[in-house]
Formats: sequence, C-alpha cells, structure tokens
Amino acid sequence: MAHEADTGSKRLIGQDASGWARWVTGLTHLFVRKVLGSGDFQWIARATDIVIEVYSPVHGHFLILIDIQFRYDARMHRRTQAYAALAEEKFNLPVYPVVIYLFAPGPQTVIPERYEQDFMGLVARRDFRVIKLWEEDVNTVFTTPLRFLLAFAPLMRGGNQPAVLRQVLAILRSDPMLADMEPVLAFLASFVFERSYIEEVMRWDMAVITESPLYKEVMQDILEQGMEKGKQEGIEEGIEIGMEQGKRESLLSGLELRFGQLPVDVVQRLQVLTPEQLKHLFKTMILAPTLEAFLAELPNGVHEA
Repeated sequence: MAHEADTGSKRLIGQDASGWARWVTGLTHLFVRKVLGSGDFQWIARATDIVIEVYSPVHGHFLILIDIQFRYDARMHRRTQAYAALAEEKFNLPVYPVVIYLFAPGPQTVIPERYEQDFMGLVARRDFRVIKLWEEDVNTVFTTPLRFLLAFAPLMRGGNQPAVLRQVLAILRSDPMLADMEPVLAFLASFVFERSYIEEVMRWDMAVITESPLYKEVMQDILEQGMEKGKQEGIEEGIEIGMEQGKRESLLSGLELRFGQLPVDVVQRLQVLTPEQLKHLFKTMILAPTLEAFLAELPNGVHEA
C-alpha cells in the first residue's frame, strides 16, 4: 500500500507517480507498484527524496529514486551514491537515481552526472540521471500528458512568458484535480515575474498563497534541504549548531533565488540572527517585492550594517 506523501514534492509526485516515473526514465511501458513513504526509510530518508517501486516488462522490478533540488549542491553526487546503495541493500532491487534541479547555477558550474572514486586501486562508480528543468521545453506540458509539470512551467525553457503563465493557469483552474498545483505555480512564478504582475494581472494574493497547505509543504522542502546541508557542515561543531546553520543556509538560498547574488554586508547581517528570527523571515522573503523591502523587515539592530 502506498504511503501518503508528507512533503510538497512528494505530494506533487504522488498525484501522478506513473507520469513522473515514465518522464524521468523515458520508459513508456512502466507500471508503478507503490510510492515508498517515510515509514519505509526512517533510517536513511531525507525530506526531498521520493522512491517509487516500479515494474517494466523489459527491466523487471526496480526502484526510481527522485531527488528534487532547488539549487545545485556540490555534494549531491556523493549523497545520491550513498542513498541509492542503501536502497538497494534494503529492498534488494536495482535503483535508477534521478536528481532534478529547478534553478540554473552559475555559468561556470559543471553539474556532474556520476559519482566516481578511485582509492588505493579500488574504484567505485555510480551514474545517475540529471534533469535540468531550465533546459526542458515548456511546450511539453501542453503537447504531452505531463500535467504534473504544469506548476513548474515558469522555470522551464520558454516558460518566462506571460502568455505561457496565463495558459497554464487556465488549465489548472479548469480541472479540479489540479487545483493543488496553483499555489506552487504562484510561488515559482514569483521567481520569474514581477510581483505586481502576479498580483494585479494573475489575481494572486501572495499573502493568501503563503497560507496554503501545499505552499507550506514546498517551503518545508527548502528548509529541509538547508537543514541537511547545515547538519553535514556542522557535525564537527555539534548537531544543534549544524541545524541552526541549516536554517540560515535555507534563508540565504531562498534570497539568492529571488534577488540574485547577495551583497557581502547582507550575508553578514543574517549571520547574527537567532533560529526563531530566521524562521520568521521565511515568509517575509517570499512576500517582499525587493531585497530592500526584505531588509527593512529585519529585527532592530540587524538592519543597519
């Protein structure tokens, strides 16, 4: 029996697990047996991981490991290798790992598609598929049954056009089964379009959007990704410090996605915030139309450099 999805990305994938499985593998004759939930992976799961057990007449039973990342992480190849190996051991099935990146990194960044290590003559290697959403043609969401990608349309190649956004919104509002995707579409569109356009033309109230359950789940994904990074970086300093650093990394990542590279003085201001202050600023980050507006909401004593 499939487990209920418990984060934003898991919930979206759970709505059409077969479609996601066929898209990431390129296999049309593929049947989903179940989506494995957090209960199946209590000992190794991260919030951004989705594991789908499938059957192919050609390849037999295997697992698809999907990890949706907002931004490139230099440690992802090592984490993908480790998690895939653990999944293979636990379920005794082959694993097809996939990493989906939503936002393009800097122009000089090379995103690896393989983990490889040669130590003392012993070689370990695992390939995995990388999907760069900004390279995927947005027209595929209109010409194929890939309805699950509609919410991600603004981030796809050619998706930054107002006509495309209007077309996607019309499709979502015409099908009650797709209603949950609209908050995610609004959230991702806020990284591409001016807030005035989103609120005045598209008739989205971002204050209301941020209170929707699915929006909160997607934001939790961002927080979990930052927490995971902070834990890894902070192990030597203690788990509590690492988790605090994770919250800070999450906020910095969100700000960079919205407003571009942050000035050094802004990063310095955020370094002195407490965990509670950081948590409060996540919603401020989304609602602020400009970086200056966000900085104006910083607690007293932090706003001034």
